[in-house]
Amino acid sequence: MRWQGGSASIEEEISNTCHHTWEEWRYFDDINHIRQCRKCRITQTQQHPWKNYTENGNVHTKTCSICATTKSEEHHYTPYVDNNNGTHTRNCRLCSKIDTNPHEWGNYISKTDSIHERACNKCIAKEQAEHIWNAWYVKVAGTCIVDEIQQRECSQCSKTENKTIPSPNAHAWKAATCITPKTCTRNGCGATEGNVLGHAWQAATCTAAQKCTRCGTTGRGALGHSWSPATCTTAQKCTRCGGTGRGALGHAWQSATCTAAKKCTRCGTTTGGALGHSYSTATCISHSYCVRCGLYHSGSLGHNFSSATCTSGSSCTRCGMYNGGALGHSYGANFSHNSSTHYKECSRCHAKTAVSSHTYKGIGVCVTCGRQQPK
Repeated sequence: MRWQGGSASIEEEISNTCHHTWEEWRYFDDINHIRQCRKCRITQTQQHPWKNYTENGNVHTKTCSICATTKSEEHHYTPYVDNNNGTHTRNCRLCSKIDTNPHEWGNYISKTDSIHERACNKCIAKEQAEHIWNAWYVKVAGTCIVDEIQQRECSQCSKTENKTIPSPNAHAWKAATCITPKTCTRNGCGATEGNVLGHAWQAATCTAAQKCTRCGTTGRGALGHSWSPATCTTAQKCTRCGGTGRGALGHAWQSATCTAAKKCTRCGTTTGGALGHSYSTATCISHSYCVRCGLYHSGSLGHNFSSATCTSGSSCTRCGMYNGGALGHSYGANFSHNSSTHYKECSRCHAKTAVSSHTYKGIGVCVTCGRQQPK
């Protein structure tokens, strides 16, 4: 036990004069706990008096019997011991913890041609088993004259085992083709004899490529058609194979005119006759021409004006065009007369106006026209 809080003389003085009233012990560090006097505030430390360790899962825990501080640590195990049942066990040196687990096996190591062995990585246990062979594979390829060597491997320890497949001492020939000579088909041999046959080409056509009659290989592509042009009446035709392509074009007719028949602009074929001219009727002011092609035929007729009269104007007898008004009557100043009346008469049309009976006076003369009254 030790005192803290001042010089030795002061501590001794305080310690000798104070009747300490201590607080409860409390945690100070992993080694000590501490308490303090409520009166003089002097402190006192003391090592923890630990109780025994108790198991607490993956750790064990110890508790101070005075301040109740706890401290946990990993278990301190003994080495594993084989249980001869596929497991091994270890014990904690400080608590009652017992840890039992399956063996942690290392890799198999071949011991003999038929057995391999493995050891536990944690204890001294060992286990033996027969090899587990993978399938045979070819390690050295055989030929027609060389033996084949096959090998297989244990899937657990990599132990290998070989076997020999004797060669047949003869080739297994495959017939020559267009591009390969006679060849041995046995794996790893590849011996050849003679030459390639070469292709036997069937000529290309307009629609089919060049083709070998032996192997079916195609060479140069189809030639395509060599078309002669289509005409108005015949279809497009291939000059190589005679096949037909686009149909006949048909005629491209140019319409018939007054002087020429209907005609194809491509081939010159004609059909029907010329239409002939269709002349319009001449009028007073327009000439006669062909209504289709415009060809001149004859001049205009000119107007045929009627003569104006006293009561009607002048107009064209064909088109009715007005040419002038009526002339009006031309009456003289003097009266004409007959036996009963007198009148004025138009010098052009002889129309009469101011017709009235004679009025005789005096010596028997009409006062208007001067006619002598008959006796």
